[in-house]
Amino acid sequence: VIHSQFIQTRKEEVVLLLEVDQRLFRQEYEADIRREFAHTFGHATNLLIRYVDVIPREGSGKYRMIKNLVEE
Repeated sequence: VIHSQFIQTRKEEVVLLLEVDQRLFRQEYEADIRREFAHTFGHATNLLIRYVDVIPREGSGKYRMIKNLVEE
């Protein structure tokens, strides 16, 4: 994994953007990620994994690892 970003727009769902090195990343790593996510956040929260070419940087030039966009 080169970069990752969690984006939450609803309480029950998180989108994980993954920028990976295609030569090194194995599909079975996804199962490991899902298992760790469920262990940490529980099974009630759905995880959607999206593979992307690039995760955009913030205006500051830094990567933002977590974005919580849930409106209370």
